[in-house]
Amino acid sequence: MGRIRRVAAGGPEGRRALGRIAPPAAPPPAAGRTAAPASGREPPKGPTPRGPDLAQLRRELSGGAARVLGGQTPARSALGLLAGMAAIALAFWMVSGVYQVQGGQAAAVFRLGRLARIEGPGLRWHWPAPFERVDLIPRAPKNILTLGFVATADVPEEGLMLTGDGELAQVNARLTWGVSDPRAYVSALADPAGTLKAVAEAALRRAVGRVRREALMQPGPARDAVAVEARAAVQAWAAAQGSGIAVADFAIGEVKPPAEVAPAFRAIDQARNDAAANVQAAEEARTSAIDQARAQAAKTLAAAQKDADARIKDATAAADRIEALEASYRRAPEAVREKLYLETMQRVLSRSRVVIVDAPKRSAPLVLPPSAFTPGGPTVVKAAPPASDRGVKP
Repeated sequence: MGRIRRVAAGGPEGRRALGRIAPPAAPPPAAGRTAAPASGREPPKGPTPRGPDLAQLRRELSGGAARVLGGQTPARSALGLLAGMAAIALAFWMVSGVYQVQGGQAAAVFRLGRLARIEGPGLRWHWPAPFERVDLIPRAPKNILTLGFVATADVPEEGLMLTGDGELAQVNARLTWGVSDPRAYVSALADPAGTLKAVAEAALRRAVGRVRREALMQPGPARDAVAVEARAAVQAWAAAQGSGIAVADFAIGEVKPPAEVAPAFRAIDQARNDAAANVQAAEEARTSAIDQARAQAAKTLAAAQKDADARIKDATAAADRIEALEASYRRAPEAVREKLYLETMQRVLSRSRVVIVDAPKRSAPLVLPPSAFTPGGPTVVKAAPPASDRGVKP
């Protein structure tokens, strides 16, 4: 009943409630005209239904939003929301200016395109884009610049060079560099790394043009001289330009013939290796023969020395015996002479063939058999009896 009385009172809530419960009746037709449906049938009796009141629905939604936002109007609440979102975006934008500079690095801060300052290692902050930007510069000599190759692939446009004898060679090199003055590095050159590579390639080509290809293809003094000359040329250019670049090392890597003639050069290298192997084998054989000859010579020399010592010893002993014999001879000459005779005959007869002839009272020629002249014991030869004994007349 209370709800009905409030509706009857004509309050705002009553009007809204009535609008939801029963929409108002359609207005009466104009005077003198009768409304007829398009289909020709009689119009239905009672009030005509209609769609929802969109204006009223918008007003209700606006009132509900105002109550949720603490009594603020929709316009004011939208401005507050935009301000909060702008504050969050500003915070993120400011935080994006934090950056870290590692050891061995320097940071060049550019403000609106101009160098503003150089920062050292540590945690730093700069005004985010578009006001400032930061370029990290590696100061330590750890920057590697390759010439003539990338990874494991050759780059003929960079590495194919003309040598001193007019031949072509693929030369690969590696340049190690750092930054000694960061301010000069970012101020003197627009593209320091690209310019350094072009200068290094030119210096290498000039140095290679003074060396023969055959000497350059083998590791040795020729390669070292090329590396030293190229490094000095690059460092002189960097100092003259005030670029702040310091060249730490310039090393020559692999040097090989162009790809079109590589098979022929591989055959030459194989022949050279075979020749070196043969020379090595011959050298080893020569060394072995010399060692054997020296060992044999040492052995022969030792035997000769031993024989010489023995002969000297025997000669010394014989000389001592002769001296002793001389002393004895002076004391008793006849006895010593007899003794020497007997010793001599014994020594001679012990090494001679003894022939005993058994031919008493026989003066005819005696023919000895061949066995009498061969080594052995004594031989007894009996002579034939005289002719008178055999009945032969003389």
